[in-house]
Amino acid sequence: MVFPTIGKHQVESIKPIDILDLLRKLEDNNILETAHKVRGYIKSTFQYAVLTGRAESNPASELGGAMRTSKAKHLAALTTPKEVGALMLAIDYYSMSPAVTPVVVAALKCSAMWFCRQKEIRFLEWDQIHWDKAQIETIAAKTNASFIIPLSRQAIEVLKELHKVTSQGKYVFPSARGDSRPLSENGVNVAIRAMGFSKEQMCAHGFRSMGRTLLDEALNYPPHIIEQQLAHVVRDPLGRAYNRTQHLEQRREMMQHWADYLDKLKHEATQGNVISANFKQA
Repeated sequence: MVFPTIGKHQVESIKPIDILDLLRKLEDNNILETAHKVRGYIKSTFQYAVLTGRAESNPASELGGAMRTSKAKHLAALTTPKEVGALMLAIDYYSMSPAVTPVVVAALKCSAMWFCRQKEIRFLEWDQIHWDKAQIETIAAKTNASFIIPLSRQAIEVLKELHKVTSQGKYVFPSARGDSRPLSENGVNVAIRAMGFSKEQMCAHGFRSMGRTLLDEALNYPPHIIEQQLAHVVRDPLGRAYNRTQHLEQRREMMQHWADYLDKLKHEATQGNVISANFKQA
């Protein structure tokens, strides 16, 4: 669909409206996820064109807010800066409850900072954390491929505090019923509900959508870098899958920027007094 529509145009002649018209055809057929992926591919292509002097701007970068989004309940996510700031502030308030364990609080914070699959958090082991390299080396839950999570300063701080509590066992986030098993499959979801967010607003898997959306639309990171950090199979222009270490320094910079951005949104939420959640006992 892309090539027949704009493939024969000169790169510098393609305008945002040309790309939007193409994407609207996908949206009208109710294939919203494909529309967003196509926009990502076009955005990456134009980014390369800009870097190599073939274009002066990236018309696909301006379309994030113009596209329709899916409202699937099972993938509920908070994806606007204001919503995410409120969520991060809610986690801080939730952590003050005497009934809440440090494991659950750390899992919430790391879910936000790492936006990885919940299985990758729940089954994370201490020996997979490489403090000297400031990264986690683990296995992606869906693809079974090796996977690296660069650690921001904030993530390292959370892990060091948690190490004082759970380092006697192999799991970073152990179950409250014993450190020989991981955190419950619903542990983070239960905490999200306890903070007052409904299942239509946010779920544990929603941290992935949260990260993907704001890294693209607010922080303007290239889609292929984001997708690689999501542990998706990403291929180069020749169809070859990137390995786990490719773009690692770019991903490391992105993960630190993301953690800083979450702190910024939380601070803005504090200034705006946006928290009105009714915290429940977990």
